[in-house]
Amino acid sequence: MLEVRDFRLLTTIARHGSLVRAGRVLGVTASGVTRAVAGLEARLRVQLFERSRRGVEPTDVCRAILARAEHILTSVDALNAEIGMLPGAGQEELAIATGALAMETVLAGAAGAFLQAHPKVRLTIHEQDAIQLLQGREVSIAVLDVSALDNAGELRVTPLRRHPILVLARPGHPLLSHPAPTLTDIVGYPLVTPRSVPTRLGVQLARAREAIGEAATEVSCPAVRTASLGACLAVASRSDAVVAATVPAAATYLRAGLLAVVPWYESWLVTNFAVLTLRNRGLSAACTRMLHLLQEEDAKAFAQACTLAPGLVGKVAEEFAVAGGWTAPALVGQPSS
Repeated sequence: MLEVRDFRLLTTIARHGSLVRAGRVLGVTASGVTRAVAGLEARLRVQLFERSRRGVEPTDVCRAILARAEHILTSVDALNAEIGMLPGAGQEELAIATGALAMETVLAGAAGAFLQAHPKVRLTIHEQDAIQLLQGREVSIAVLDVSALDNAGELRVTPLRRHPILVLARPGHPLLSHPAPTLTDIVGYPLVTPRSVPTRLGVQLARAREAIGEAATEVSCPAVRTASLGACLAVASRSDAVVAATVPAAATYLRAGLLAVVPWYESWLVTNFAVLTLRNRGLSAACTRMLHLLQEEDAKAFAQACTLAPGLVGKVAEEFAVAGGWTAPALVGQPSS
């Protein structure tokens, strides 16, 4: 009477308490979720959710199903992973979700190393809704800033190093010849940024804009917002705009002399990345290998930053991300499994 897709539907709705949010995770419309629930209720001849203004709540019958659903879904995931590793099986796929800067700082290098070792495995990388996709089992791994993750819950958190984010400008930019530029000086120039900026960094930027008062209205901030960090770097290399990026993300531009590091740095301007997986979901061999490669690439990326920007990065302690904290970098954390 019940199929695997039914268990995924019910667990996603129950987790999010909303048909709309469940639809976003599952990649269908709210009306599609409503029809699916109605069809399942008709098949089972029971009501599965109570509707109210606050959202939806599972009925007792639905809770009884949910009590078994997680175990069933975990078993199915493990079986699918096993089948994918058998000789003659179809192409295995590893789906990963990531966020701003994490792709360019650690995931790109790890993905390259993974494909060298496993050319038959197809990688799919999503650059939005990372936690929702992970909770909905649409991806196996998420790599993102965890400053807003105050409650890990069902998520297993593997911290990565906190990489310094440096301000970059084209050669000959006035900021490069400034003896001691401040953040107030920097925000006096156009700023290009990825669409998604962590809240804790946005707060600091807003404070700097307030500090320069009316002068802030003379320059748009940000002047350019785009999903592509590569586009941000290209714009900055061709204008008086400045861009903030980790050294690994901007390594090609730095080595080619198309961008240079502005001689300014403060300790709050760091990444706070971690690798997230589900505690109750078994990891496939491909997933485990990717997790190890992410940790290896993380160490290489930090070493690369020390090489390409020794004057500034040499002041940064080798610390690890800590979940939670929203508006300020967390205190020093230790890596955990």
